[in-house]
Amino acid sequence: MHFLPAIAMLLTISLPSPAQVFAATTKDPVKTVPSAAAPTSTATNPASKSNSSKPLKVQAGATDKPPAQSKAPVPAAAAPAPTAATASSVPAPATPPSPTPVAAITGPTQRDWMRNLVDTLGLSFGLPATPEDQDYRNILGGNRHFRFEAEEVHQPTDLVSVSSVINFGPFSGRGWVNGVAQPTEAHLRFLLPLAGRYRLSSSLRLSGHQFKIGNATLTNTEAGDKFHIVTLGEIDLPAGETEVVVSLPADASIDYLELDAAPLPAIAPHGGWRPEAPLTADDIAVTISKFLDLEAHLPPAGTSTSIEAESAGHSPGAAITDIRHLGVPSNGRWLRAGNAPTTVDIVFTPPAAGVYDISVRGLAEGPVTATVGQAGRFDCHFRPYLSDISIGSIALPAEPVHLEIKLPPRAGLDALHLRGRASRGSDYLRLVGLAEKTISDPMVMNRLLALAALLQPPR
Repeated sequence: MHFLPAIAMLLTISLPSPAQVFAATTKDPVKTVPSAAAPTSTATNPASKSNSSKPLKVQAGATDKPPAQSKAPVPAAAAPAPTAATASSVPAPATPPSPTPVAAITGPTQRDWMRNLVDTLGLSFGLPATPEDQDYRNILGGNRHFRFEAEEVHQPTDLVSVSSVINFGPFSGRGWVNGVAQPTEAHLRFLLPLAGRYRLSSSLRLSGHQFKIGNATLTNTEAGDKFHIVTLGEIDLPAGETEVVVSLPADASIDYLELDAAPLPAIAPHGGWRPEAPLTADDIAVTISKFLDLEAHLPPAGTSTSIEAESAGHSPGAAITDIRHLGVPSNGRWLRAGNAPTTVDIVFTPPAAGVYDISVRGLAEGPVTATVGQAGRFDCHFRPYLSDISIGSIALPAEPVHLEIKLPPRAGLDALHLRGRASRGSDYLRLVGLAEKTISDPMVMNRLLALAALLQPPR
């Protein structure tokens, strides 16, 4: 979807006006956290509802301190007019100093922008009742891999016990939850920061556990007297307060519940979120570009790097080969899986932090899953001979990055190619049509937030 010329144009159009949101003349934070999280039993994910019709509440210099009460100066009592004899000894009444406008001593911070991105763009359902900065970072960071220890999230009224004996094998956390001599239930309640289609797995002992989440029920059919990890299935979950009711057979146990979905692209300014730092136009342009998935439209930087899979890849189930009847490898050799599926981990360091077009040269029959660091999980569709396929445009740090690719039997990898894109702050400003004055123009910021809510891609 090409919104690039549209953003700069629409910023000059009067949108359905939200309230004045970026009040640069106050330091008081505005809380916009919903009073209750949506129950998981509802069919519609509340996080998918747009908040663009709500007044957008953003304030500058937010702190956790209560607002200071300003007091009007008390006028002095009228004094009798001085006589000629006393005029020289009577001082003139003091004039109270004019209060300094708050806007002159403070401005919007990254905290203000971070909080209002979450609230305005409909992502606040995954926040706790009294959110901290880290809660906002978690949502914008895009991680969707969570482990909930059963002994920490079950309810005190559950007819279960917590044990820490190691008779049934290793466990995580401070212990595990054990049933009683008859079937019982454990109610696991936790806050899920982000919605998505999650794969559920659990560390269980014995078989027959049932997991009820909303209207869905997943059953463990794998027996075993020791703790073992069981993959239960996949389910769509909304963000917010979540309850999983676990039906435990007699004397059965549960250690933890794990939810895993593909990570979402992280939304953060260059260098990460620094809540106390003054907000800049670069911060706004970078985060909006990431949220709207516009980085593929940054101009090419003219730099490229290649990493050979046979030298940087690690896999116990793949071997280096030089056969050429399936295509000519870039460096004479390539890495090929054996007769069983395997995962190849390629570790590389980009030449500099920035946005790169990533492509992989390889072969496979059927879809292949690739995970690039914390940037996300991607489906790759190779051909049955060596060829280049694109993974996408991804922001990478100037530090070691892991590219994990799950190869089916007899599939292979030859090389990884990085092509840089111009990704300085000025490049992002041009991309979205913003100027430095943006941070001092509340109406432009109102329109930008409303546009982001209107144009946001599925997350």
